[in-house]
Amino acid sequence: MNRIKASHSFNTAKTCGVVFNATNKDIYEKARRLIAYIHDHDIKVDAVGYVHKRELMNFFLPQKNIDYFSRSNLNIIGIPNNPYIKDFINKKFDLLIDICMDEYFPVEYIVSLSKATCKVGRQLPCCDYYDLMINIGTSNDLDYFISQIKYYLSIINDK
Repeated sequence: MNRIKASHSFNTAKTCGVVFNATNKDIYEKARRLIAYIHDHDIKVDAVGYVHKRELMNFFLPQKNIDYFSRSNLNIIGIPNNPYIKDFINKKFDLLIDICMDEYFPVEYIVSLSKATCKVGRQLPCCDYYDLMINIGTSNDLDYFISQIKYYLSIINDK
């Protein structure tokens, strides 16, 4: 897959995609706050939340530009088969931010095939599809990870 790579920050990005785990209400709320934070930087945000269950959760609030999919939306080998996921993958976001703290094949599929010019995620030993990997050590603290994303994407000088 060919994609154009470029460095972006919250100062230069015009568009951003966010991928998150939507199985847990607490994580869902943290993702919504991050999406609002990015939007407050005048960046157009689209997001997809993955529910690692057969059915979507009942706590989702309808929100423009956030779509959800669950295990029932995967084909037999675990690939998302929704048209909006295909559209999300093909959007040429300036930034793509993956805030999943667990490894899920459908999320990895989306991130690895995304046409985003700059992909951001946590450092994983066997992952090479991020352009900016944030090392949070053995911590599995989503709040800390999000704070590090905000910090690094605010200080990067893209001039």
